[in-house]
Amino acid sequence: MDIYLVYVVCALLLLVGVKYAGIKKFNDDYLSLDASKAIQGFAAIAIIFHHISQRVSQDGSIQTPINFFVNIGAYCVAIFFFCSGYGLIKSKDKKEGYMKSFLWKRLVVLLLPFFVINGFYVLVAQIFMKANFSPFTIFSYVVGLKLVTGDGWYVITSLIMYIAFFLFFRFINKKFEWIAFVGMFLMVPLYVVLCLSKGHGDGSNLFQGEWFYNTVLLMPIGMVWARLENKLVPLIKKVYWILLPVFGALTFFTYKWSMEVLSNPGYWSEYMHPGDPRYGDKLLCYGAQSLAFICFILFLVLLLMKVRINNKVLAFLGGLTLEIYLSQRFFISNILPMYNNKDGIFIGIFAIVCSSVVLAYLFHVLCGLVINPIKKLGSKKPAVDKTKK
Repeated sequence: MDIYLVYVVCALLLLVGVKYAGIKKFNDDYLSLDASKAIQGFAAIAIIFHHISQRVSQDGSIQTPINFFVNIGAYCVAIFFFCSGYGLIKSKDKKEGYMKSFLWKRLVVLLLPFFVINGFYVLVAQIFMKANFSPFTIFSYVVGLKLVTGDGWYVITSLIMYIAFFLFFRFINKKFEWIAFVGMFLMVPLYVVLCLSKGHGDGSNLFQGEWFYNTVLLMPIGMVWARLENKLVPLIKKVYWILLPVFGALTFFTYKWSMEVLSNPGYWSEYMHPGDPRYGDKLLCYGAQSLAFICFILFLVLLLMKVRINNKVLAFLGGLTLEIYLSQRFFISNILPMYNNKDGIFIGIFAIVCSSVVLAYLFHVLCGLVINPIKKLGSKKPAVDKTKK
């Protein structure tokens, strides 16, 4: 079946241009901006495959050749949050004045594409699907009070964590920075409790569903890694060839265990016990997934210390991850039904990926025309790279 070509695409994206550091050498810039963007670019495409596989296999209930992707979506998002947390600390350390204008600039970069793409979905629904939204409903969808697609949860969660980061690291003295780190970690259980209290919904309401919180722990972990990196990496290099297989095995076994826990009892067990929210089941699933995500990210970091993912396609995609993530649902919903369960489905998948990337690029260009001028409104003095003084 041509659907197996999905794996060929993934292999090409990862292997074309790949560079091995050497037996006794390491990539010291393994999480540089270029390196992290490349791996995030791959993760963005993998998430498209993840959402397609959910549709094709009916959330894994039907065996298909791409069922592997059914359960990897959260691992890809874990990459986003880890890299985000890592990048926040590195930028804070590197750029003078970074925190003073951080919140305004970050919100503009995050929210403007979100608003524009939400508006696109609403416009299409109004014109082509004859939706009859009230003015308040249109406003709610555009600004994210209700989610026009379930994928908008990522923006909402990121927004909350960015605000927390700003408050903790902007107003806590450098001497007591550990308090800011503790504060970020405390934000995670508070956020988990908020989402748990909301239960599950249809995907349009905020904070309903485990996807809102099951990967967010990786952001403060990425921050801690950035802070302790200079101490940890020299130690890791000494025992690298022990750690690599150990974390490879841990990734495999924690993944298998988390899959078992997600199957029974699962996050959705309240539907089997009407009137009982089954918070214990959800916390068990959250704990199993968190352990699996941490092992996976650490294994990925170890791999990146030796192997550089290095091609222009991923570099390009890495600059469009937010737009791709928010745009792809439109094409999955409209193109996949024409090919689902038919020969030639890879053509449909290829069309979805290409269309998502093209639309994401158009949104990126459109938003880019106004993002920089708007960012300047929030800061009289731009952040200066300390290393270039």
